[in-house]
Amino acid sequence: MIKATKIITNINDKNWPDNNSTSTLKNCKAIIMCDRLDDETDRTTLNKMLQSCNLLSSEYIIEVITDREAPGWNTIKTNYSPRVIILLGITPGEIGISAMFHFLAPNRFDNSVLIPGPTPSELFNSKELKKQIWDIALKPTFIP
Repeated sequence: MIKATKIITNINDKNWPDNNSTSTLKNCKAIIMCDRLDDETDRTTLNKMLQSCNLLSSEYIIEVITDREAPGWNTIKTNYSPRVIILLGITPGEIGISAMFHFLAPNRFDNSVLIPGPTPSELFNSKELKKQIWDIALKPTFIP
């Protein structure tokens, strides 16, 4: 016997697509989701990192997630169909993916490549982390 039920509509459920989205980058090459960009230097460094991956600014989206309200995977997949998702300071669980992934490495998932990493400030302040993300994840993913 079911005593209490609650129907979660797509308005409240982040794991279902938002059909009202007006995305202009359907089939974009990359989405970079980060918990914060502390200053303009972080944003500039992130843009330089993406340029070194041979990406034009029109081929990627940088999404800064505030208050940990990341969109769900189905919303991301439906609205953007990204080839690569780079998560900086955001866990896969926060976008509704219940799976384990290698940190700072490319992980195949649902016809995309997911690259989880540290926060942008941690990444940009560590020579070792920058080298690791470049050698293990970005270079093999973007540079033929």
